[in-house]
Formats: sequence, C-alpha cells, structure tokens
Amino acid sequence: MGLALTADGAVLASAHQDRQVRLWDAAQRTLTRALPLHQNEVTCVAWQPGGQLLASGSIDHTIQIWDAAGGQPPKVLRGHTGWLRTLRFSHDGAELISCCSDWSIRRWQIATGGLLQTIKPGYSVWAIALSPDAKTLAFGGTQGTVQWLRWPQGELTMTLHGHTNWVTALAYSPDGALLASGGSDQHLRLWDAHGGHCLHTLQGHSSWIYGMAFSPDGARLATAGADRTICVWDVQRPHLLYSLHDHSLEVRAILFTPDGRTLISGSADDTIRWWDVASGQCLATRQAPRPYEGMQLAGATGLTPAQVTTLMALGAVN
Repeated sequence: MGLALTADGAVLASAHQDRQVRLWDAAQRTLTRALPLHQNEVTCVAWQPGGQLLASGSIDHTIQIWDAAGGQPPKVLRGHTGWLRTLRFSHDGAELISCCSDWSIRRWQIATGGLLQTIKPGYSVWAIALSPDAKTLAFGGTQGTVQWLRWPQGELTMTLHGHTNWVTALAYSPDGALLASGGSDQHLRLWDAHGGHCLHTLQGHSSWIYGMAFSPDGARLATAGADRTICVWDVQRPHLLYSLHDHSLEVRAILFTPDGRTLISGSADDTIRWWDVASGQCLATRQAPRPYEGMQLAGATGLTPAQVTTLMALGAVN
C-alpha cells in the first residue's frame, strides 16, 4: 500500500491491491472517494506540491494523472514496461519522476504528458529521492548502492557503497543535509548529502525496510519494514526511540503529517493507522471496504485452502 498526503495535510491518498486509489479526509480519518483508475494493483501515489493533481502507478505499467478538483478522465502516461515502484513530483509540480522494475527512471512533463528523459542505470530501481534544492536525484535498487545524478541533466556524480543488499527506500532531510537509505540488509544508513560520507549505520528492523520519512523539522526519522514494524529514530543523536508493532503484515509506507505530531502508516494488511508521535499510541485504524466483507464461508464446499485464504483476505469470515 502506497500513501501520499497533500501539502496542507487535508487529503490522504492510498494505493490498493484491488486496483483502486482511495481518498481520505485525513483529519476526520474518513473515506471520501474511491477511484478505479488502474487495471491491476496500484503500487504508489504522489500529490503534486501545492496542487490538485494526483499521480498513481501500477503493476499495469501505467501512470495516471488525475485532477482532484475536476471530473475529467485521468491522463495516462505510457512507456514503462514493468510495475511502477516510486513516483516523485518535481518541487514546482511541473514534472514527474518515476522508477520501475523495467530498469529505468523516467521524467515526464505534466502539462503535455510527454516523456522528457529516460535513464537506464543497468539494474532495477526501487527508490528515488529528489534533494530539496532539486539539484540531485538519489536512487537505489538491486545493485545495492545509492547513486546520485546531477538533476535534471542526468549525469552520474557519485556512488555510495555500504549496503550489502538491495536499496529499497530513500529520503532527504528537510534541510537537505542528510540522505537516509534503507534496504533488504535491514540497515538504515544516514549519509552526508553533500560529501557522500556514511555518518551512521543503524539497525532496528529484522527484515526489509520498505519506506521512510523525516519529520518536518528533521529531528526524527520513521522507517517502515517487512517485519510489520515501524521504527522511529532520533536523528540528532542517532538511535532508536521506539518501535510500533500493531500491523499484522509488512508495513509498506510511512509519512508524517505537516505539523509533525502524527504518523500515518500503510500496510499489506490493507489497513491505514494513525499514530501519536510523542507517545507512540495508535490513534485510529481504518480499512477500506473489501468486496467479500462479512461473507460466511462456514459450510461452503468446493473451495480449496488457497481460495479460502484469498476470500478471507477480501473480507470473508470462516
């Protein structure tokens, strides 16, 4: 499940396996709209900074750009040949950057939907992050390194070594001084975003790190893992503050609200949770309506164990 929050913190978008993007009133924590935009699982979402445009990426190889203020059909961006992993708008909202399992990073013009640039690193890219000054694009993937491109020229400027397996999550601190990276080696690394030196290596997860986000003031970093855990870290004196364990499956997305007081997490268990940052308390849990919610399987015949498991994941009760 991918998550994205508007700049004002008012609307939360979530990406789901049932091919839909859902919009939530983030303050009331209520579902307001479901958008059946794709032909397969939706993997990532991103809001245009300060705008009304929502981008979504899917296993169906497409990116769709939807205007939340109007009723027009979405603009469809085609060109990728694999499933989309991460979407990032440029800071001015005029362009979109995508990375995909097809071993490419692409830059798109929002106004026309045209493809501006294709970069092929030679391996599958899992994560991208644009520096606050928009001069560097960091990316990582199956090669196990973090690499920097001069942006938007696309020139490779640095390769950072340290991870021992895939790099699956990246985030810049709000002031641009730090770059955080996480991967399937279970380690969180903090890098000097100017010189490329690894400043700290931390471990709190017991499996892949799927997502990460700095707090708006840069004092904390939250990471989401395949171990069903959220870790919250002190950045100034790097250490683990606490872990959150309420999700029943891998946690795939994490973000802070603009005031920095609340964390929002999205999981493969198809729930979204709101957390109080100060106490670590779970404030609310929401789950999108499932197609077989409440359907009784007791006494049903002709179903294989795999089918029963699938139906229960979609809301059926055995």
